[in-house]
Amino acid sequence: SSPISIIPEAKVLAEPVSGVAPLEVHFSSELVNKYGRIVKYEWDFDGKGIYDFSSPESGEIVFTYTGEGSFPAALRVTDKIGITNTYTVIINVSKNPNAPGVYLNASPLKGVAPCKVFFEGDAYCPQGVSKYEWDFDGDGVFDANSLESGEVVKTYSFPGRYNAEFRVTSMDGLTSSENVLIEIEDPETLSIKFSVSPVTGNVPVEVNFEAAVNSNSLIQKYQLDFEGDGIFDYTSLSSGKVKHTYCEPGVYEPVLCVTDINNVSGRVKSEIRFGISEPGDIKKGKIILNSKNGKAPLAIRFSFETENEISDAEYLWDFQGDGIIDLITLSPQAEFTYNHSGVYLARLDVRLAKSVIMSRNETIYVASGKDNDKKPEISSNDVCRNKIGRIELLDKTSVVLPADVLEKDDVINIKRLESNQINTEINFNKNKPIGEYREYKFENRKDPLNKEMIIAIPYIDENEDGIVDNKNINELTLDAYWYDENNGIWNILSDALIFPRENIVTVKTNHFTIFGIAGAENTEEHYNNNDSEGSSSCFIATAAFGSPLAKEVIVLKEFRDEYLLKSEPGKNFVDFYYHISPPAAEFIKNKPLIRAFLRYHFKFLVYLIKSIL
Repeated sequence: SSPISIIPEAKVLAEPVSGVAPLEVHFSSELVNKYGRIVKYEWDFDGKGIYDFSSPESGEIVFTYTGEGSFPAALRVTDKIGITNTYTVIINVSKNPNAPGVYLNASPLKGVAPCKVFFEGDAYCPQGVSKYEWDFDGDGVFDANSLESGEVVKTYSFPGRYNAEFRVTSMDGLTSSENVLIEIEDPETLSIKFSVSPVTGNVPVEVNFEAAVNSNSLIQKYQLDFEGDGIFDYTSLSSGKVKHTYCEPGVYEPVLCVTDINNVSGRVKSEIRFGISEPGDIKKGKIILNSKNGKAPLAIRFSFETENEISDAEYLWDFQGDGIIDLITLSPQAEFTYNHSGVYLARLDVRLAKSVIMSRNETIYVASGKDNDKKPEISSNDVCRNKIGRIELLDKTSVVLPADVLEKDDVINIKRLESNQINTEINFNKNKPIGEYREYKFENRKDPLNKEMIIAIPYIDENEDGIVDNKNINELTLDAYWYDENNGIWNILSDALIFPRENIVTVKTNHFTIFGIAGAENTEEHYNNNDSEGSSSCFIATAAFGSPLAKEVIVLKEFRDEYLLKSEPGKNFVDFYYHISPPAAEFIKNKPLIRAFLRYHFKFLVYLIKSIL
């Protein structure tokens, strides 16, 4: 007989539901309807739609909220035939007085895809900043981070409305965030149809995915997120057709992304729902930790306990919950050291015969941590299939190669190329090359991979005026390109990020070749620092930002010249400022905490001044 559809019922428990950050909350659930067999419990801790925790056994988990807010934590339960129900509990977190003060400005707020948005974030944090993070589309998954600054340029290739979030974590593990709404219009040059089959059934189920694209331009790449967790699991330069096997019951929202050669992207979401014929067949297991919280450096020993031994399995460990596999082991044990403050959603995938048969999560809270050694990590060029590879050269050229990307161990060779070593320089949409080229090559592999790596290419802006040295190219316009050696042409890369304070461009790619960066020529006049009264430095602001040509200093000087110096009270203020500022600037120049405090307030002042100028 057919199973009777009974909506699974559960009681949500959370303790406490309010308090001051950091707030450790114990979540759990109880089955209400004894006839409804729950086979999956999932928690979305911030209520943004991405589920952070999953278990077939219980909804018990501990999560630490590190910043203020009202969070609608959601529990989703799934029964054996794939029917779901969702329950919500509000967690109210009050601000800790020691939390960082955060400033955020973004420009432009509206545009047509592809649209570059410059996020200017900063923080005042007496305890010191551990890291800066950005969630560009507001789904709760943080897409980028920096240990050095809160400034980044993101190219939005997808049309939509995005509540972007900038989050700062202090060294004692507290966070503060600011949000800004970004609205991107659709250029209507790309349409996608997403074929998914089957969409129901009992696990294990092999699902066929296929993309049908109507575009005015050639396609740059196809990407698929099989689970709908904000992390792309598959990337291809040539095909949107792939198969994936689901081994655990539940609701999944796979996402297809297609990007054309003009950096315009389209995204389509589907929903698939799977049950299990025999709930007793669900594979049970849990992650065991020697500690779930502590001060950095925090060394954690992981193990995985199951009811029945699993032979010939591989264990894929994502210790930081960023979608990057750090380590693959053949036994259910691993170790990892956390050096930076924050909340980490560690994940383990257990793989058997090329299919992930179960996934488990555990939360870890790390306080009082930051690696203050900013020296590049010089590591071997040898890269392993079973371990994440991080290679960084002295000039900040780097590559991050996740574990499980390669089929076998290999060697990466990175070479800096001069412009005269390139067959043809970048010439794309009037962008001008800046002369920075890097050749990345595997010794034993030429074909593209089906997952992405992250590479970084540096550029030079020693005086921090926002213009690439000796090139008159605005750093905020930079893009990354790859050289098609078969056809002798340059192509743009999507997912490039510009970090103006670090002077690097990072980009994701699934293949190695020659890469370069190029941008638009600067058309704005910049002030020069000379001895005339009208253009002398704003001493304190210059000391705070580290350069008389910093964008904020230029705006302050412009406000001085065009407004303050044209009135008697304004002139008196300027005279007073120049009387006290040289010794004040000398006092703060080697005091990073005071400089951070001043930058935080200067940036807000500049934001107000820009509305006047």
